[in-house]
Amino acid sequence: MKSPYSTSHALLRQAARFGAALIALITASTFAQGGAEAREEAKYGNERKRFAPPVQSVIVYPDRVLVSREAKIMLEEGRQILVFADASSALDPSSLRGFSDDDGVVVQSVSTYVERQKEIRSDELRALDERKKALEQERSREEAAVERARLDQQGLDRYRQYLTETISKESVEKTGSPTGWSDAMDFVAKRALEAKNQELKGVERIERIAEELSILQKDIDRLRSEGQRSKRTVEITVQVAKQGIASVGFSYHIRGASWSVSYGIHHQEDGGALVEYYGNVKQQTGEDWTNVQVRLSTSRPSYGAQRPGLRSLSVSAREAKVREQIQQAEAEVERPDVEESGPGSDGDTGGYASVEENTGSPVFLIPGRADIPSAERAFRLTIARFTLKPVQESYRIVGAQQRSAHLAVTLKNDRPFPLLAGPVDSYRNSGFTGRGEIGYTPSGANLVVGFGVDRNVRLRREVQTYRESGLFSGKVFRTIIDLEVGNEGGEARSIQVFERIPVSELESVKVRILPETTPGFTEEVEKSGILRWSMSLASGEKRKIRLAFEVETPSDFKGEIYGR
Repeated sequence: MKSPYSTSHALLRQAARFGAALIALITASTFAQGGAEAREEAKYGNERKRFAPPVQSVIVYPDRVLVSREAKIMLEEGRQILVFADASSALDPSSLRGFSDDDGVVVQSVSTYVERQKEIRSDELRALDERKKALEQERSREEAAVERARLDQQGLDRYRQYLTETISKESVEKTGSPTGWSDAMDFVAKRALEAKNQELKGVERIERIAEELSILQKDIDRLRSEGQRSKRTVEITVQVAKQGIASVGFSYHIRGASWSVSYGIHHQEDGGALVEYYGNVKQQTGEDWTNVQVRLSTSRPSYGAQRPGLRSLSVSAREAKVREQIQQAEAEVERPDVEESGPGSDGDTGGYASVEENTGSPVFLIPGRADIPSAERAFRLTIARFTLKPVQESYRIVGAQQRSAHLAVTLKNDRPFPLLAGPVDSYRNSGFTGRGEIGYTPSGANLVVGFGVDRNVRLRREVQTYRESGLFSGKVFRTIIDLEVGNEGGEARSIQVFERIPVSELESVKVRILPETTPGFTEEVEKSGILRWSMSLASGEKRKIRLAFEVETPSDFKGEIYGR
């Protein structure tokens, strides 16, 4: 009969043999799988290769930029992963697109990931920390010295007070030595002055140390932040049919870039205008654009991707007792400064940018290549430079605002592209005349540009107001405005005079232009109340204009409605 010990020992030997066989089987399977992976990698060429494609072109939108990077690189046959380890951490990962111009290169995938850099320059940081510690110790010593100087001054002040009281007492009693007391007072004064100087010098040194510590702390914070910056890596997986040099790149959207327009418009002798059309690019993407091709797009991707929707409309009502209130207020009026006048004629940008169409939104391709670093300031690029023909030139007078006449020129946009809304710097022969704005002006439309004040056109304006009773016990407010326009220049001028009358939105308030008003006026915009008289005045000629109107209100109206 076998002992329990021998039986247990046999079972253990059997388990050991089974375990060894299992380990051998797992090891063989792992080696086989590893060999298969190695053979698969050798077959497809899973090689990781670093490359650094520079920025080749950018398309700047009003709210972002599309950046394209591209470079030529030697590729081996098979599957490879190209690694760009210096991408901006702010790029939009969902916008990444890979591309290659070579037919033998297929971009299979593009991916990106962010990692934290921890490459703190320890030697430099240690030196700064040691310098900071030394300065803090020096500041503590100086603060202690300043405190001792102040205590010395307090003690000397008490001693001076004691000497003063003692000298006064002994001078009455005629005891003591005057020479001794005088020497003592001189010593106290000298010692107090030295203590005060020590205090002032110590305070000055403390301020200098504090300033140096502030600069030092900024350097320390900068080094630490640089060592903890985010680093983005982009990986492009390509399948190469044949070994050789190929062009590979990728593109992406990134915020922090925008552009806007501005103009310089110069008045010419024939009434036309030389237009300088600028694109002002500002980018703070963290990437410097060096020697890049620039396109300025007028489309807004964030708007174009949003599908417009329409909500249901319901009508309801409830009874309410409303008390009518009458009030007078000013409102902006959209004037017809921009008027459609048919399609634009063929034209260009004066040898500057070329115009591309992108789903109905013009794109300006800036000629040559440009350098636009990542900075807080904007960089000006010239889009176009051309001359626009005048449609009308006149001097505008708005008597309610100013007594001076402003030269206004109506121009026709005969370019095949629109003029975007933006600020305008206007110039005449005398130089800069001011800054204004123009609105969006499509091809073939008109725009009005102001070129400053002309003192040779004078205006005299008088306003008279009367109040009367209405036919049915209401109130009537009557206004008479008398104008005299004179041309004191040496040549004839076309002049437009603008005045206004109230516009009523209530049935109970009536506005009437009176018969004595000078005829020949037109309303600038229908129901705007802005009236315009147009005239041509020869040199030295004067013309009088009268505007008379009345406003009738209910008898319970509180206040007044007169012209201004």
